[in-house]
Amino acid sequence: TATRKPPDTLLRGRTDDLFREYFPRLVRLLSPVLRDRPLAEDLAQETMSRFLVRLDRLDTSTPVWPWLKTVAMRLAIDHLRRGAREVPYQPQEVVVDENAGAREDTYWCEEGPELVAALRDLPKRQRQALALRYLHDRDPADVARALNLSKGALDQLVFRARRNMSRRYAPISRDA
Repeated sequence: TATRKPPDTLLRGRTDDLFREYFPRLVRLLSPVLRDRPLAEDLAQETMSRFLVRLDRLDTSTPVWPWLKTVAMRLAIDHLRRGAREVPYQPQEVVVDENAGAREDTYWCEEGPELVAALRDLPKRQRQALALRYLHDRDPADVARALNLSKGALDQLVFRARRNMSRRYAPISRDA
């Protein structure tokens, strides 16, 4: 019988191919989150570096992309949190791209297209509150100030937005 190489050896021999395949996808994933392509490239490279360092300990029988996405998004969130402490928050209008494609690598989760569709149906103010609070991971007090609301009014707005999202998202995700 022929001897088979263990999966990690097979994977290790393909590191250049893996980098060529996943690095651009990671950059496309991180660029809109960070709004800085060079920084997205740096974090994508850091993600790939962590992947290669941990290659011996990872289960290579499972898909690589979910692990890479998770690590990349955590690195981006950590970076944004550090930046939020260093730079004062300047509110910006939250825009949901109405023409966004449904490519898998542009979303943070597999249900991205359905989430975008449900978000698109929300009133603008609710969409802004959800985006600032959860996508941009802002403190509720900062979000309330940015939207010129009291803390209680923001809590109500976020509650309504989450309720509306669950009503809109559940039928869309069931049909998908």
